[in-house]
Amino acid sequence: MRYHTPQSFEDAAAIAARAEGVTRYLAGGTDVLVQLRSDLVTPDDLIDVKHIPGAREITRRDDGGWDIGVAVSGAEMREHDALGRDWPGLVEAMDLIGST
Repeated sequence: MRYHTPQSFEDAAAIAARAEGVTRYLAGGTDVLVQLRSDLVTPDDLIDVKHIPGAREITRRDDGGWDIGVAVSGAEMREHDALGRDWPGLVEAMDLIGST
């Protein structure tokens, strides 16, 4: 297994484009680790996007909307008080579909 830590989404896409075989992305509180530990999948390439700037950030935009990075875990969303006040259904949904 080749482990990659790209520094941009463009780099991640380029790695995936040239990868052969099974490719998985590692982000947030991902189930990929569960799949690896239980031998359900052994990717040829594992692309860890958690190190890409902005991938783990939760920010409120000036227009009142929210940007949630692709590597933000459900636990991080649950702990963000302002997001929970504005979007309680989203946070609840993450608790229902995400793993601990």
